[in-house]
Amino acid sequence: MLADRYRVIQTLGAGSMSEVFEAVDERTGERVAVKVLRPSRVTNPGAVERLRREARAAASVSHPNIIRILDVGELGPDVPYIAIELLHGQTLAERLVQGRLAVGAALRIGRSVLAALGAAHAANVTHRDLKPANVFLQSSGGIKILDFGLSQMTGPDGFSLSLTPRGLVCGTPCYMSPEQARGEDDVDHRTDLFSLGVVLYEAMAGTGPFEAPTPMAVLSRIVTEEPSPLAAAVENLPPAVDALVTRALSKSREERYQSATEMLGALDAAML
Repeated sequence: MLADRYRVIQTLGAGSMSEVFEAVDERTGERVAVKVLRPSRVTNPGAVERLRREARAAASVSHPNIIRILDVGELGPDVPYIAIELLHGQTLAERLVQGRLAVGAALRIGRSVLAALGAAHAANVTHRDLKPANVFLQSSGGIKILDFGLSQMTGPDGFSLSLTPRGLVCGTPCYMSPEQARGEDDVDHRTDLFSLGVVLYEAMAGTGPFEAPTPMAVLSRIVTEEPSPLAAAVENLPPAVDALVTRALSKSREERYQSATEMLGALDAAML
């Protein structure tokens, strides 16, 4: 039993930061997923705060395409857990191991992600770690964004609450925006739109736009190099789709789409 409430059925997965269990909520009878900080991370204040942040950020946004937080608590001092809805299916990263997606399928996923990002950004939450491993493809056909552990929340007065110390690079290298790769302090919601551009490129091309042998080489390419045109990797790619991804991957955030809503409009036009 976890927290005298969740009866563990099986382990669903484990990473460097946390473990996830399938469990039955004895109060409701519902099957849920419970994410618990790994014992080796309990003494790491940053790891503890990251799990708490994930819960706060996701719980602050209610949207069908964002993972639903059911409960937040602690198993002991500085041993946080979050109970989330139990999803069935696979991540986009797992799906891409099988091969690239058709253009239409990739755009449909992108549409759901943009709808979720629009809701998150409206709530002043920037994900900052959008990648295929954090996009879940449900067996029912739905799409969910996962893991807000590196998110940034901005208050109504413009104050930014972030786990990341000033100047520290945060996120997954292949999917970072140039401003993230440079460790800039004023990263905003447009970084998520760049990351989605990378995800869409990879989903359709079968390879990322900035791949390189080492993380530092990846970051260098993101900051200094333009990717090969998506149209060179995808036969018969509609020009509107090529333009959509190219603009999302602009080095300057002023040249990208300025909001998830704007990018969603362009994506919808490209799907016509």
